[in-house]
Amino acid sequence: MGHRNLNPTNSYSHCPANAASRRQHLLRDNPLYSHLSLRRLSVDEASSPAPVPQSYRALVIENEYLQLTFLPELGGRLYRCVYKPTGQNIFYQNQVIKPSHWGPFMPAEHNWWLAAGGMEWAVPVHEHGYEFGVPWNYAVEATSQDTTVVLWDSRDSDRLQFEVQITLPPQQAVFIVRPRLTNPLTNDTEVQLWLNAMLTLGSQTIAPETEFVLPEGPVVVHSTGDSLLAAEGKVMSWPIYGGRDLSRYANWNQWLGVFVQQPEQNFVGAYNHTTGLGVARIFSPQAAPGVKLFAFGPDFNDRGHYSDDDSQYFELWGGANRTLTYANKAAALYLKGKGGQIDLGLSVSSPLQGQIRLIAAEERIILEQTVALTPGDPWRQQIAWPDDLPSDATLTFQLLDSKNKHLLDYRKLK
Repeated sequence: MGHRNLNPTNSYSHCPANAASRRQHLLRDNPLYSHLSLRRLSVDEASSPAPVPQSYRALVIENEYLQLTFLPELGGRLYRCVYKPTGQNIFYQNQVIKPSHWGPFMPAEHNWWLAAGGMEWAVPVHEHGYEFGVPWNYAVEATSQDTTVVLWDSRDSDRLQFEVQITLPPQQAVFIVRPRLTNPLTNDTEVQLWLNAMLTLGSQTIAPETEFVLPEGPVVVHSTGDSLLAAEGKVMSWPIYGGRDLSRYANWNQWLGVFVQQPEQNFVGAYNHTTGLGVARIFSPQAAPGVKLFAFGPDFNDRGHYSDDDSQYFELWGGANRTLTYANKAAALYLKGKGGQIDLGLSVSSPLQGQIRLIAAEERIILEQTVALTPGDPWRQQIAWPDDLPSDATLTFQLLDSKNKHLLDYRKLK
């Protein structure tokens, strides 16, 4: 654990010239905004913005496999997550801190959302909220078992209070996020709470070979610039729609945001086939059912509003309101039968010794291995599809620990 002065970016002046007048309107209409303070810029600042070097105080914690960097001054965001065995950052990292026209306010020029990268806390209103660029408070709680960073926006009693705890356990390639929202007011207050991870999975910009892992079934379109897809607010199928496999970013055109209607499985994720880096979000569908995916699309031409290097990323949202096939707290699995062979990959969250089994047609063991696995060394294997096995046979993958406890049990049709 440590503090560092981080100079990750150049920063632009961060507030539109007419934002102060907009704030007065918000104060009259919604007590959620009563604590929001925006600086009015001069006409020259607003019309001809220019980046200047800016340093931020960074809080860094790490274990054997992950290094987490927080920027409390920039919305308390989790700015970096480096996978130490390869040195790759799972998050997008913008080279500039640049206000964009996206956000909850209308008209659009009143917004100043920062596509800075990392994981942001989108609270207390829709879209990205408005606390993404203001200083947050923090504390560090270290025990013999783990290290937890506690971030909070305010503990004033006259407003909603948001706190998020990020725990890094030892010897595991995972971190745990626990958000908490408290209403000390005497009246009910409408609020939205989302966690937004801005990701590229080991590259500066999103790779065409990125694959998105959402539950198959209906999704609701939040917004899109692709006229060949369902319109905003309409339902469409995932991942195949109009003959296109939208789980592959190479098949996208323009921007698209979708909500998963009823997530029955407890994970979503993504995998970058170019960098070999993937991520999974494990959650309770009952406690945090909100799942949203957003990406710009290769043909999106408005990148200059948030970046100076033409970079792109995708967003994996969660809220209350090789590729990944299945994941749980113990491991992430890739399993695909294609072209007369079976491709397998397994990444564990903590070291273990145990056994792997691949069972076909419910009872035929076609692979059985004793393994010693660590988070820094994913297991991969290819085996031929048995000639006498029907092409529609069910495949079952099992991971057992040294005491024969089932850590992962997944059943899949070819």
